[in-house]
Amino acid sequence: MKNIKILIPLILSGFLGLVLWGCNPKVEEDVCLAFELPTEFRACEEPTICCPLEEEGNCYIVNDEGENYYCDKATATDADPDGCDKAEDQYIAAKCTSKMSSEEAKELKMLLRQHTKEVMAKARAYSICG
Repeated sequence: MKNIKILIPLILSGFLGLVLWGCNPKVEEDVCLAFELPTEFRACEEPTICCPLEEEGNCYIVNDEGENYYCDKATATDADPDGCDKAEDQYIAAKCTSKMSSEEAKELKMLLRQHTKEVMAKARAYSICG
């Protein structure tokens, strides 16, 4: 019985150590995913969307030629819950070679929002223990 009383704290501390070690995010930087666009948007460069692991960070669309297109949660509205409207407009203006109708741009922005939500979910999964 005396041996069990000694082993219980050791087992519990070992278990706690494993849980804490296993909860450390495996990714140190932002979570990024590249997305393939449907054929009707082939005139646009394939977007890579990144979201930081920290909760308060803004997601962005990668711009390999210069500054990224950042969302701004401070400007979020009901119609633009992540504040990505301006970033999406900048991406479309810079990375789509042909002029889009307002309806096409609306469809593309909807796709970008879906992709951003997917990356946000992955970033949350990586940082859930942090």
